[in-house]
Amino acid sequence: MKPVIDYLPEISQAVIERQVRRGKFIIADDEPEKVCTQCDESWPLTSEFWYGESSSQTKTHSWCKGCYLSTRYAKRRAKRGGNE
Repeated sequence: MKPVIDYLPEISQAVIERQVRRGKFIIADDEPEKVCTQCDESWPLTSEFWYGESSSQTKTHSWCKGCYLSTRYAKRRAKRGGNE
């Protein structure tokens, strides 16, 4: 496994290994990918797919950007009262 470089968060190797054992990360092509808790799909650990969250051990939000944005926009449309 390569050291984590050029990813959104700075995550220690020990945290990555623990998250792999828990099933929250997978290793694909020697690179860590995080599993979204909303859609259960894994995405590369980059800012393209994940928002940062400083209070998390993995320094990323638990939902991928796609799930987060779709929920956010659905709530916004519902609040406005229509399909705009």
